[in-house]
Amino acid sequence: MAQKKFRLGISMAGAVSAGAYTAGVMDYLIEVLEKWETAKAKNREVGSDSAEFDSTVPMHDVEIDVLSGASAGGMTAVIAAAGLQQNFAPVKPQDRNNQDLKSKNPFYNTWVNLTRDDMLVDLFDNGDIKKGEGVISLLNSSFKEKIAERVIQPSAKAAYARPYIAERMEVIVSLSNLNGIPFDIGFKGNAEKTNLYRTTSHRDYAHFVLNASYKNDGRMPISFSEGTHLDVLRQSAMATGAFPIGLAARRITRESKFLSDNPYINPLYGEPSYRLSIADRYETLNSDGGLLNNEPFDLTYQILMDKTKQSKKASEDHNKFMSTVLMVDPFPSEPENLESTKTKKLNAGVLSVVGLLVNTMRSELSFKRESLEVAYSDDNYSRFLVSPKRTGVGGFDYQGNMAIACGSLGGFGGFFEKSFREHDFYLGRRNAQYFLRKHFAIPADSANPIIMAGYSDEAKDRFEIKTRRGKTFIPIIPDLAYDKNDISKNSEPLDPSQWPKFPASKFKEIEKPIVKRLQLVILELANLSGLFRALGWVGIQIFKKKISTLLLGVIRKDFEKRDLLG
Repeated sequence: MAQKKFRLGISMAGAVSAGAYTAGVMDYLIEVLEKWETAKAKNREVGSDSAEFDSTVPMHDVEIDVLSGASAGGMTAVIAAAGLQQNFAPVKPQDRNNQDLKSKNPFYNTWVNLTRDDMLVDLFDNGDIKKGEGVISLLNSSFKEKIAERVIQPSAKAAYARPYIAERMEVIVSLSNLNGIPFDIGFKGNAEKTNLYRTTSHRDYAHFVLNASYKNDGRMPISFSEGTHLDVLRQSAMATGAFPIGLAARRITRESKFLSDNPYINPLYGEPSYRLSIADRYETLNSDGGLLNNEPFDLTYQILMDKTKQSKKASEDHNKFMSTVLMVDPFPSEPENLESTKTKKLNAGVLSVVGLLVNTMRSELSFKRESLEVAYSDDNYSRFLVSPKRTGVGGFDYQGNMAIACGSLGGFGGFFEKSFREHDFYLGRRNAQYFLRKHFAIPADSANPIIMAGYSDEAKDRFEIKTRRGKTFIPIIPDLAYDKNDISKNSEPLDPSQWPKFPASKFKEIEKPIVKRLQLVILELANLSGLFRALGWVGIQIFKKKISTLLLGVIRKDFEKRDLLG
């Protein structure tokens, strides 16, 4: 009987430009898996009876079964699916000056390099606004098309062999479907035509599988060698990252079977007499996937459960679990300060209520009731989390969005300065390193049949993790660079002095393009022409100094708060 593999689902949360952090996490994870697979392959080649066999290398198998994400996380899931088709080298801190290596790494090149160092040139370019055609977004988002074309390309070469990638690995990106998928709820009543209650679901997913064959399960097959459905993959990557209003909404056209046959999209799947009331080729207009499900770990978990056929209880037990979800979240939620809630004033004013309504809808859509019960369990192994943490000057620890440079301006800060993106990429690598070595682990005395099958006594001794409470753990994925006797060996610490800065002198440079873009957006939205357009332009000139002072003041204040202003 073939050895069972431990299944891993990776779920990546929305993050706007902080996708650079997630990219760093993924870069380090792939590097570790590659080194481990190489060591296992050598052991299998020489055999356990050989003097060359390294008994300190754990011999169990872990495979990535699902890549999921929303917004920037969904884009990174697609980038990973495309990049893993080829061989590429990781980008380590010592490679900072190796431009060729960085340009060939899909994670670094996509999220740090983007389309240019100064992304404001692209974001505030007015080439996307055509007179009389309306405004499709506040910022020019055509840079995403360039990246999607660059990353998602058919290849005549066979995919690079990676034993840790499932044969039919699934790729899922969250979509906020602005059309919606119609469903009917039946009632018994007195009026025949109104006995059906029509409702619409807007929480949608683009669901792919890395394989050329369709299994009638709603997963859209993608093949890079044959070019199958790569156009839909490109559109889905751009759509999930279409930040509401800020970046352009995107159209996606799918065959209806990829929705009706998918039990995660169509809750009535399996009902023989029911068909979705949509066209055979269904076109949808989609906004940011994070709007309706910013952290799709719940869907990732359900797919893994359906694959392993485990019960919920077994999936949480380290002695029995056969899979787990690893979530990467650059903006993890943080508990509200209890004292602040006591003094918080509830404003019933119209503008305040509008803001609260938006927040209420967003929070309720993200609320995962079924996950509440595990929030207080220290012994639940069904999900793990990697989130930002760094040490600042003076040894103070920063966590969450304050730990990353791209956390500024609600996640848009990374578009203002490349050094922000570069810092967060390396922080992602460092956090992933520490996470794999210290936290992605199970008790050393676990009876888990898959993981324990790979650990000899020598391997346990090499990788054991001792906690301050005296407990001993062993990692699910061993980092072969780890040396328990010298934890600084091959580590990637980030010097607090490397915290990036945005040059204050640059505010003068960005003022003109920001105001020019805003001016054109206002005129087009107002749909003015002729004399009225001219008068509108004059009005904007009168107030543009106040507008620019206000906007630049907001940016400056946020950068100062985060010590990002140089």
